[in-house]
Amino acid sequence: MYLIQTLKEGPVAACYKARVAEAAVAALQSLYPGQKVWYGPASCARVNETGVEMLNCLQETEIVTAWRVSLRREENGVREFVYPNRRTLRGLVRVTVWGQPDDLMAEAHSEAAARSLAQHGLTDLPLRFAVGDLPGV
Repeated sequence: MYLIQTLKEGPVAACYKARVAEAAVAALQSLYPGQKVWYGPASCARVNETGVEMLNCLQETEIVTAWRVSLRREENGVREFVYPNRRTLRGLVRVTVWGQPDDLMAEAHSEAAARSLAQHGLTDLPLRFAVGDLPGV
């Protein structure tokens, strides 16, 4: 197992194969010119301790733009904000939806995927509740 690190951010990812680590380092060096990026062997405990994402294959080392879509329900409809968030490795993009039912944000590998996730989250995101709201607790 290998841990990929940058001088500025510390550990950023981990992987099982040296070939994937080499590809990730090459991609990160092109994203952050002039910044030291390296990989080295690491134990499973060290990787778990850092909490970084695992890069499982070479496709996850591809450089992509992480897009964010924010949807906010207002009196006169839904307001949408779309913007490219950052350039990063495909395996480091958080493909997820978060927020509250009336104000949420989604991130994905493309603008269309982020918009689709946000629209899906707007209709299906569960309401927040406290543990005390559950019967028998």
